[in-house]
Amino acid sequence: MCGFSGIYSKLNISSGSHINLIKQMNDILSHRGPDADGLRLSNDSKCIFGHRRLSIIDLDSKANQPMSSNCKKVHLVFNGEIYNFKELKIEISKINNLKWITDHSDTEVILNAYLTWGIDCIKKFNGMFAIAIYDERSQKPILHLIRDRIGIKPIYLTLSNNNEWVFSSEIKSILLHPFVKKEINQNSLSHYLSFIVSPPPMTLYKNIYKIPAGHRIEINFSGEAKSVKWWDCLPNKKNTLTTNDISENESIDKLEELLRKSIERRMVSDVNFGVLLSGGVDSSIIAAMMSQLHNSKINSFTIGYENHGENEFKEAQHVSNLYNTNHHEIKITEKDVLKSLPEIVNFLDEPIADNVCIPLYHLSKYINKNSTKVIQVGEGADETMLGYWWVQHYLKKYIEIYGKGKESHLINIFKSFFFKNTQTISSSSKENLEFIERYKNNKQLFWGGAMCFFTSEKDLLINKDVKYSNLDCPVKDLLPEEYDNEDSSSVVGHYLDKLNGNLADPEILQKITYLELKMRIPEHLLMRIDKMTMSSSIEARVPFLDHELVEWLNRLPLKYKLNLNDGKYILKKLGTKYFDHKFMFRQKKGFGSPMNKWIQNEEFFRYIDYNFQNSKIFDHFLNKEECLKILHQCKNGIDNSFKLWTIANLVLWFNMNFN
Repeated sequence: MCGFSGIYSKLNISSGSHINLIKQMNDILSHRGPDADGLRLSNDSKCIFGHRRLSIIDLDSKANQPMSSNCKKVHLVFNGEIYNFKELKIEISKINNLKWITDHSDTEVILNAYLTWGIDCIKKFNGMFAIAIYDERSQKPILHLIRDRIGIKPIYLTLSNNNEWVFSSEIKSILLHPFVKKEINQNSLSHYLSFIVSPPPMTLYKNIYKIPAGHRIEINFSGEAKSVKWWDCLPNKKNTLTTNDISENESIDKLEELLRKSIERRMVSDVNFGVLLSGGVDSSIIAAMMSQLHNSKINSFTIGYENHGENEFKEAQHVSNLYNTNHHEIKITEKDVLKSLPEIVNFLDEPIADNVCIPLYHLSKYINKNSTKVIQVGEGADETMLGYWWVQHYLKKYIEIYGKGKESHLINIFKSFFFKNTQTISSSSKENLEFIERYKNNKQLFWGGAMCFFTSEKDLLINKDVKYSNLDCPVKDLLPEEYDNEDSSSVVGHYLDKLNGNLADPEILQKITYLELKMRIPEHLLMRIDKMTMSSSIEARVPFLDHELVEWLNRLPLKYKLNLNDGKYILKKLGTKYFDHKFMFRQKKGFGSPMNKWIQNEEFFRYIDYNFQNSKIFDHFLNKEECLKILHQCKNGIDNSFKLWTIANLVLWFNMNFN
C-alpha cells in the first residue's frame, strides 16, 4: 500500500523545477508511505513519477518504487496489492526468460506481466490496485493509468493550464501544481447533496477527475487521452442462476469456498495483520475464518463511544472469546471527535458525508500504535448480498408504485417470495411523493443506498442564482453526456436505464447491487476506508470484494440473498457453521456514530454553528437559512443528523479550501 504522483507532458519537462514539484507532491503523501520514497524521470524527459512506500510485501529496498524494467524503458508506480503474484511469477517465468531483481515483490510481477502480456495483463491480477505505467520503448511513448475492478484504490488526474497531465493517489497532491486551478464543480456539488459523494468520474473540484472503478486511461505521445472500461459486472437475466440450477446448500458451500480463499489471499503479508471486528455478521465471519487459517492469534480491533449506548463491545468480545483473538477496544468522546474533525476533512480530500469516517480515523490511529499494518474489513457484503433493511423498503416501493404496469400475479409472487409483511404503503409521505414523481417522469426508483436530499429539498437548499456549467472533459469517453447537468437522475439513468428489461424479476434487486458497485462501493465505502486507514499508514483489505466472489454473487438466485425479510440470507446461513443461529440472525445494528447526540453537546454545536456562520459557501452556493434550520432542528432533538452531516462536511471542506 502506497501513494504516488506523476506528471506527463508531450513536450520535454524541465528536470529541475519538476523534480522539486514532484518532491513536494510526494511529501504531502507521506502518511500513505512512511517507509521509503523515490523519484524517476523518464529517459525522454516527458514523464516523472514520485512514490511513497508502505512496506507490506518484500520489505527489501530492491522492491522500492518507482521501478523500471531491465531495459530501463518501462517505468511503474503502484498502490495496492496483487494477491496472486506468486502464481503469476511462475507463469511469467515459463514464458519469458526474465531476470528477477527482487525476491517476492508484487510490483516487479506487475512490471514483468506488462512486458509479457501488454496492458491486458491487468485482467490476470487478483487484488486492489492503482497503477501508472510509462512505456517509452517506441518513438510513440504511452502512459497508462489503471484503477482496479471494484475501485478499492483511487487515482485522480487533471490537465493543467500549461497542458501537463498531473495525476496522484490524492487530490491534495495534484493541487500543488502551480498550473492547476482550485475551483468548485457546481454540477458535482448538486450531485453530492443527493449521493453524499461526488459521482465518478467527477470530483468536487472542477477539471479534476477520478478514474472510475474498472477503468483505465491511455495518454498517447501527442498528449491525447481516452478512457477504456476494462471490467464490468453487468447483471443479466440469462446468466442469473435459478434455484433449480443451484441448491441452497450448494450455494452455502460455494460461498464458503470463495470467501475462505479470498480471506486467505488477503493474509499474505510480511508484517503484522488483524481484523476490524464490529461484532456484526460480516466481520465476525472474517475473524472466525482468519483464526482458522492462521497458526497463531490474530489481532482484532473494536471501537465504541463514551457516554453512548451505540457500542458492540459485547458482541465483538463474544467472537474474540470463541476464536481466541488478541482483542483490543477503544472508546472515543465528543472532545476526541471535535478535535479531529479538521484532520478528517483534510485527509478525505473531498467530502464523503459518512460519519463512520470518524470512528475509522480514530481506530486507525490506535491500530498504528499497536504495531499492526494490515487489517481486513467487512465492506461490500451488504451491497452484494442485499443485506440492508432499505433493500426491502425499496422493493415494497417498487411493487406499490412501479408495479402498476406489471401483471397482478407477478406482484403477488414478489410479495410472497420476499416478505412476511405485505401491508400497503402510505402515499402521503415526502419520500413517496418523490418516488411517484420519478415514476411519472420515467426515472429510476433507486438512486443509491445513502441518498440524502430529494430533488425538492435540493431546490430549497441550493441558491437560486447558482449557474451550472457545461463540462469540457479532456479525456475522451470519460465523462458521460448525461452528467452535464445538475439533475442527479441522469447520473443514475446512465448506469441503470440500459438494464431495463434485461434482469431477473424483480428488476429492482439487481439494479440495487449494480448501482452500488458503480457508485457507493467505490466512491463512498471504499474511499472512507482508504482515506481514513491510510491517514495512519494502515492498509485495509476487503475480502468480500474479491472480484471472483463478486462475479459469482452477481449470478446467485435472488432468493438466497433476500429471503422472507432476511437480507444477506446466504451469508448468515454460512455463519451458522461458525456461530449459533441466534447470533447470526439477530437484528442488524450497523456501524455508525451518535451524531444526533453529539450535536446536542454545546461545544460541538458551537463549532458547527461557527463554521456555518463564517462560511462564504452561503454567498455562492447554499441557502444559509435552510442549512441553519437543519442545524437547529438537530440541536433541539429532531434527528436530521444525516442531512446535517452532509451539509457540515461540505461546509468544513469549503472553509478549509476556499474561505
